[in-house]
Amino acid sequence: MNFPKIGVVVLTFNAEKYIKVCLDSLINNNYPNCTIIVVDNNSQDNTCHMLCDLFPGVKLIRNKKNLGYAGGNNIGIKYLLKKENCDYILILNDDTIVNKNIINELLKSLNNNAHNGIAGSVITYFDRPDRIWFAGGYLNKNFCFTRHSCMNKGIDILPDKGIVGFITGACMMIKREVFEVAGFFSEDYFLYWEDVDFCQRATNYGYKCYLVNKPLVKHMVSVSAGNSGKNTLSPIRAYYYARNPFLFMEKNGFPKFSGIMGQMFIRFPYYLFSLENFFAFREYLRGIKDGFRYMLKI
Repeated sequence: MNFPKIGVVVLTFNAEKYIKVCLDSLINNNYPNCTIIVVDNNSQDNTCHMLCDLFPGVKLIRNKKNLGYAGGNNIGIKYLLKKENCDYILILNDDTIVNKNIINELLKSLNNNAHNGIAGSVITYFDRPDRIWFAGGYLNKNFCFTRHSCMNKGIDILPDKGIVGFITGACMMIKREVFEVAGFFSEDYFLYWEDVDFCQRATNYGYKCYLVNKPLVKHMVSVSAGNSGKNTLSPIRAYYYARNPFLFMEKNGFPKFSGIMGQMFIRFPYYLFSLENFFAFREYLRGIKDGFRYMLKI
């Protein structure tokens, strides 16, 4: 039986306390032709030493500086496509735990239809596995905001499988040909919205984003961004949450006036009460300012 080669990229940063459970779950998956690599974004803790000691069979790529989500993942993706000649790439956050059937299920969904280019599954909270964190992404193109379908709802009301607006970068499987046609993650974002941007570009080339309606991933929400198990916005999260929709509008040619209105009168009020502290509030405002500057090419 022919098993396409799957390459898995786990991007990590200061993940000594939780990446082990992620890799343990990956290694125990039941797919026979899988190569796992970890890309470290210049961790300052003991992550790399721990990985070398406990996972000698997992290739570790160590970046000399933090390249962000897009830059770090791109290094791993390009390595797996060129050096390992992988047919599919699975991108996974280091703060996730996956079901042993994850690769088989996502691969099956991509093979069922030639137009399906990106696939993901329902994701639940690690500490509340009965509650949904992600069940397909919705993108409002007029006001430029996104939403996770069924977020915080119980898994007893799973949505139907099928085409969605985008797949979260916490766990997404991508066909090799999508990278060859649509390119890689845009490194202008650094953190957040790069997954939405990538899915939008793939969609522009005729590919579909497909949701497998099974809870195959548990997510320790926002651990990798400094807020273990929380949906609150730390200063760094607040900055990129505010700035990056402006980049997205500019890059993808979305309506600017209505998009700006969406940032000021929909997203900002919504996230205002999620800001962790005054410093997060200040960074959110700075993100809006820098987003405007990007759009105006100042």
